[in-house]
Amino acid sequence: MDEAHNNTSSLSYEVLQRVNAACVVEFTATPAADSNVLHNVSATELKAEEMIKLPIRLTEHKSWEDAVQDSILTRQRLHDLATKDADYIRPIILFQAEEKGREVTKEVLLKHLMEQHRIPREKIAVVTGDQKELDGINLFARDCPIDFVITVEALKEGWDCSFAYVFCSAATVNSKKDVEQILGRVLRMPYAKRRKEPDLNRAYAHVSRASWPNAVKQLHDRLVDMGFEDSEADAFIEPTPPDLGLTGGAGLFSAAPPPTVIELPDDLSAFDLTPEEQATVTIEKTEQGSRVTFTGNVDEATVTRLAAAVQSAEIRANLESEVRRHKAVWWQHTSPAQRGVAFRVPQLCFKLDGELELAEKDAFLDASGWSLLDYPAEMAEAEFRLTETGVQWELDLNAAGKITDKAIGKADQFDLDLVDTGWTEQQLCRWLERKARQQDITQVVLLEFVRRSLAYLTEKRGLALTALVRWKFILAKVLSQKIGHYREQASETRYQQTLFGAQAAVETSFAFEFDFTPTGYAPHWRYRGHPYQFQRHYYAAVGELDNKGEEYECAKALDMTGKVKHWVRNLERRGFWLPLAKTKFYPDFVAELTDGRTLVVEHKGKVYATNDDSKEKCNVGDLWEDTSSGRTLFLMTVEDKGRPSLYEQIASKIGS
Repeated sequence: MDEAHNNTSSLSYEVLQRVNAACVVEFTATPAADSNVLHNVSATELKAEEMIKLPIRLTEHKSWEDAVQDSILTRQRLHDLATKDADYIRPIILFQAEEKGREVTKEVLLKHLMEQHRIPREKIAVVTGDQKELDGINLFARDCPIDFVITVEALKEGWDCSFAYVFCSAATVNSKKDVEQILGRVLRMPYAKRRKEPDLNRAYAHVSRASWPNAVKQLHDRLVDMGFEDSEADAFIEPTPPDLGLTGGAGLFSAAPPPTVIELPDDLSAFDLTPEEQATVTIEKTEQGSRVTFTGNVDEATVTRLAAAVQSAEIRANLESEVRRHKAVWWQHTSPAQRGVAFRVPQLCFKLDGELELAEKDAFLDASGWSLLDYPAEMAEAEFRLTETGVQWELDLNAAGKITDKAIGKADQFDLDLVDTGWTEQQLCRWLERKARQQDITQVVLLEFVRRSLAYLTEKRGLALTALVRWKFILAKVLSQKIGHYREQASETRYQQTLFGAQAAVETSFAFEFDFTPTGYAPHWRYRGHPYQFQRHYYAAVGELDNKGEEYECAKALDMTGKVKHWVRNLERRGFWLPLAKTKFYPDFVAELTDGRTLVVEHKGKVYATNDDSKEKCNVGDLWEDTSSGRTLFLMTVEDKGRPSLYEQIASKIGS
């Protein structure tokens, strides 16, 4: 059920009860508080999959007229950049006007665009409850003239145009839902593909201070309401001073993180700042109170002292929120990933006919040329048997004309397995081959394997061909599972021979490398940042790490090790991996050392340190290290009173 948050009426629930479904799976961007959330997709994951535009560049203006003007300039700037893109993109502005009886209604805004900015009427569409000028319009068409859309309330579900880049609000914020819906319309990425021009990968918001007081906090709260993690919302909003030029390629479109300026009603001009604090905080006296400017990485203790000097609890909370957002943006911009520092890890390879191949499951099978015909085609009764589980009922009329029903015993039922449908063994063989077809098995081999299986079932087990035809769908499924099982067996055997056999030719090489790309890190959830602030993580956010426990302590030890240049909390199924016999092994941490070597760390609790899974991981990790000519290190850390500390284990491995 899509848009499940709308399924709340009593009639909706009645319909579901009547359908009597075994399971109802709901999809929604805004689940109810009591929802049973089975899977959550974070905004970071959507960004990594190139589905949404982030971050959002937010500019606050003194008046709604200034907001409108700069939003038009922003759209024009984006339009000029879009002409260089390989795909057709026509940036569009979404204007939010006010309701009737207020200052900036749709009529006022429309007149302002036409008279003050000389925008032709055919380039503007008004979309409200009683005026729907986008009906029947294809906004993606190259001959579509519309560059500006004016709305008052939320654009309803189904309205979708990824060309919408700029959100401009001339309205006083009243409805959170309206802001969320309109803002959500400018986040979709055109063609779900990252653009070469960086500025086409962002969304833009222009608001007036009069109608959006505390705009950053309001926008942050709306993003959280839309399903963003709190830390994601902090990092994905980039406030921009309103007086920066928009047409010269600098200012709004600069890559440097902007300072955060906060106006306070309190006079803090006498506030004592240390020389270290003065590098990141400046305080100016104003007619209304003070103007505090934050640049760089502001110390938490400084923020705490400043907040204590503010009288109003509400303003104090806003100050702390703004600084938290500022620090998130600063970390986002200054992380090694954001600065473009490369982080590539060599992968385990093996030689095949003199050429390096990546050590992975399919390659092991290709290297050995496994044959399905090397495995038995016999199908025992435990794998496939004919069992009639259906119950037949007989309906009739008795002498009184009433309907009667009764279950029919097995002896009275027709034996449908004996009904001849005209199929020959060859026809059944070819039908099963099509159903069980595999990419890495030739048709000739698969046909022969199926023929042998049918021969065993008919000749050895005495099953009738007519019965096999009747149960052909089940038989095809069993054959596919059997072939899959044989493939697993072949892969495990070839894995051992290829990597650990006497003739194995293995090498850890940058010919195949895993690249930690700046935008490819997409954790399901983020480390909250307390009580320890990591300093050397490659990305601004540390993904999927609790703020307690053994893995947390291991991450701290890695972060504090002097010879670590940067490190990554490796993600399951989305990070660097090493091959195992049946699956892939994703170590907990990957680090680049200051001398250029790569360190991989897998942490195991004492209980699991000696089990078969840990032994297999150690074997392949040691192989990755041993075949790298000294360029890589593998370490399995264990928290145990009888061992050195985690820090000492890491430092000893590195040699520091």
